[in-house]
Amino acid sequence: MCRIFGYLSKKSISKNILHKVSLRQINGGPDEQGLIENKEWALGNNRLAIQGISGGQQPFHLNGIYCVFNGEIYNHRQLRKALLTKGYAFNDECDGSIIPALYLEYGLDFVKKLDGMFAIAIIDTKNFEKNKLFIFSDPIGIKSVYFTYNKNEKAFAFASEIQALTEFKLSSNEIRTSAIEEYLSGRAIWGSNTIYNDIKQLEPSKILSFDFDNGISILTYESDIHAKIESNTLHDAGFELHNIIEEEVKQMLSADVPACVITSGGLDSSYITAIASKFSPGIHSFNIAYAGKWPFDEREYAKKVAKQYNTQHHQIEIQENEFPDYLEKMLSHIGQPNTAPHCVSTYALFSEVRKQGFKLAITGEGADEMFGGYKRFTSATFDDTPNWMDNYLDSLSSVNQSTRLASYSDHYKKVLTEKGFHDLYCKNMLTELQKKHTKLDALLHFDQDYRFPYYILRRVDHLSMANSVEVRVPFCQLKIRSLARKLPIEYKLDKTNVKKILYAAAKGKLDESILNRPKQPFTLPITAMLKDAHPLMKIAESALFSEKFKSRNIFNHAYVKHLFNSQLSNPNNMAAETIWSLTIMELWMQMNKCDFRIE
Repeated sequence: MCRIFGYLSKKSISKNILHKVSLRQINGGPDEQGLIENKEWALGNNRLAIQGISGGQQPFHLNGIYCVFNGEIYNHRQLRKALLTKGYAFNDECDGSIIPALYLEYGLDFVKKLDGMFAIAIIDTKNFEKNKLFIFSDPIGIKSVYFTYNKNEKAFAFASEIQALTEFKLSSNEIRTSAIEEYLSGRAIWGSNTIYNDIKQLEPSKILSFDFDNGISILTYESDIHAKIESNTLHDAGFELHNIIEEEVKQMLSADVPACVITSGGLDSSYITAIASKFSPGIHSFNIAYAGKWPFDEREYAKKVAKQYNTQHHQIEIQENEFPDYLEKMLSHIGQPNTAPHCVSTYALFSEVRKQGFKLAITGEGADEMFGGYKRFTSATFDDTPNWMDNYLDSLSSVNQSTRLASYSDHYKKVLTEKGFHDLYCKNMLTELQKKHTKLDALLHFDQDYRFPYYILRRVDHLSMANSVEVRVPFCQLKIRSLARKLPIEYKLDKTNVKKILYAAAKGKLDESILNRPKQPFTLPITAMLKDAHPLMKIAESALFSEKFKSRNIFNHAYVKHLFNSQLSNPNNMAAETIWSLTIMELWMQMNKCDFRIE
C-alpha cells in the first residue's frame, strides 16, 4: 500500500517540488520513499510496507516500462506464476513488482486481470515515439487518483491526495461554483469533478492516457474477475455466498504484517469478524464509541461478538474535549469536504489502531451498497408515486432540497438556476439506468458507481492512510459485486427485509441478538451534541457567524441563525445536519485558504 505521484511535462520540475509533493502524503507511506526522474517525467511513491516487505522498492521498471502502484493485488501469486512460464523473472514476492511484466505481456488489458484495489501509473518509454503516461483505477474506486493539466505550463501531474497534487503549483485553489450544491445534496462531491476548478479525479474502472500530441483520453474497461450464485433457494444461495466471502477474507488476511478487524456491532462487520477469527484465532478487534450515553451506542453488541469469537478486543472511547482536535486533524486529511459526522470518529479509530501497532485492518464497508441494505432502497423500490426520485435523493442528502433552497442566498440560487441543480443531474442518471435495469438494480448501480466511491470509500481510505493504516474491504471485492449484480430482487430485499442473502449467509454464525436487531447508523450523534456550550456547538457558531462565512454570499444568514435557534430550543436532525454540513464546508475552506464568494 502506498501513496503515488508523478508528472509528464515539457518543462523540468525541481526536486524541491517533488519532495514537497511526497511530504504532503507521507502519512500514507512512511516506510520508504521512492523517486525516478527523467528530463520530461518523474514517478514517485510513499510506501506503507504490507506485502513483500524485503523487496517491493518503487518505482518498478522493466525494459523501458516504469511504474508506481498504490493498493493490493490479491491474485498476484497466480499472475506471477503465469508470467514465470513466459520467461519473466522476479527478485521479490511483492504484489506490485509484477505490473511492468503484466503490461509488457498483455498491454492495457493487463488491468482486467487484477483482483484487488489499486491505482497504478505507468510511463511507457518503449512502445511510443514519445513518452506516454497511463493511469489505471480499480473497478470499485477504492483507491483515489487526482490529476491536473496545465496547458500554459505544458504539464500534467497526478497524486493520491489533493493536497499533495497542489504542491506541483499547476492548479489554482479556485472553487467550482456548483460544488457547494453537489456537496450538500450528495454528502460529498461525486464523479470526475472535484471541489476545485482545475483538479479532476479518476472514476472507477478507468484508464487515463496522456501525451502532448493527443492530450488526455479516458477509457472504461471491464474486469475479467466474476462470480455468480448457482443455487435456486435463498438458503443455498446464502451458503454459496458465505463460501465466497470466506475465500475473500482468507486472502485478505494473507500479508507480511498482522491484521486486525473493525467491529461496529452491526451485521456486516460482525460477520467479517466471525470469518476472520476462523483463519486468525485471537485476532484483535476494535470498536469506537463516545464517552457518556448517546443515541446509537453499539459497543455492547461489539463486545458480544468479540466474546463469541474470542478476539482480543479494544474499546476506544472519545472524550468530548477531544472532538475539536480530532475534527481539525480529520479536515486536514479528508481531501474534500465530507458531511459524514463519523469522519471524526473514523480518524480517531484508525489513530488508535496504529498506536496499538497495526497497519492493516479489515472492515465491513460495502455490504449495504452491494446487497440493498439501506431502508431507502426498499422505500424507493416500492414507491410508485410520481415524486419517488425526489424522496430518494433527499434520503441521500445531508440537507434536503427544500432546506437547501431556503438556506441559499438569492445570488447563489440564481447561479444554480443557470448552471443546474444537482438533483436534476441525479434524476437524469437514474432515468438512464432504469432503461437498462430493474428499478432496484438501477438504484444499486447508481449508489455503487456514483456515490459510494466518493462519500464512503474516499473517507475510509484517506482517514485510515492519514494514520498509516491500510484498510481492506471484502464486500468490495469484484467477485462479490459481480455476484450481487446477478441476484434476483427477492434475494436482496422485500417490503420489510433488506440484504436478505447476507442474513442467510450469516445465519448460525452470529448470535441472534446481532442478526435480529434493527439496523442502526454508525455516526457521531450530532443532534444530541449540538447543544449550548458543547465543544461542537462552539465550533459551529465560530465558523458560521464569522465575517469570512458571511462574505462568501452563498447562504441566507437569517435562515442560518434560525437553524441555530431551532436546534437550541428543539434539537432536531434537519437543523443539526444542516449546521454540521455548513460548518464542515466553512472550516475546510478556511483551512485551505479558499477565498470563494458569490459575486
